[in-house]
Amino acid sequence: METACTIRRLDRLATQVPTDRPWDAPRAAEWDRLTVQGWLDKRLWTRSAKSLFEIAAQGMYAAEPRELSFLYILFSLHAGGGFERNAGVEGGAQQEFLVGGAQQLSGALARQLGSAVCLNASKLNRADGG
Repeated sequence: METACTIRRLDRLATQVPTDRPWDAPRAAEWDRLTVQGWLDKRLWTRSAKSLFEIAAQGMYAAEPRELSFLYILFSLHAGGGFERNAGVEGGAQQEFLVGGAQQLSGALARQLGSAVCLNASKLNRADGG
C-alpha cells in the first residue's frame, strides 16, 4: 500500500517538472537541494518500502539515493513515462544493455579510430596552440 501510494505521488510530482526546462518547475530549487534519500526518509514509514525505493534508485540510476537530486529523479520519471515504465524492463530504462559492460563500446570506438584517440592525456598539444 505504501509503495503504490508513493509511486503515484512520484508520478504526480514528476508531471510538474517540464522536460524541456526542469529548472523552471515551481519547486525546482527546493527539489534540487533535496536528495532522493531525504525525500524517502520524510515520506516513508516502513523499512520494506524504503528498501524497495533504494533498490530502484540503484538499479535505475546506478547511484545511491543520497547521491541523487530529487529534481533530477522527477525530471527523469516525467521524461521516461513514469515510475513503472522506467523501472520496467520491456520498454523501460533497463531494456537494453551491453553484455560485458558499456566500456566495450568506447573500447571498440577507440580501436577503430586508432591513433586519433589520445588516452591518459591531461593536455593536448595541437598545432593551432589550442
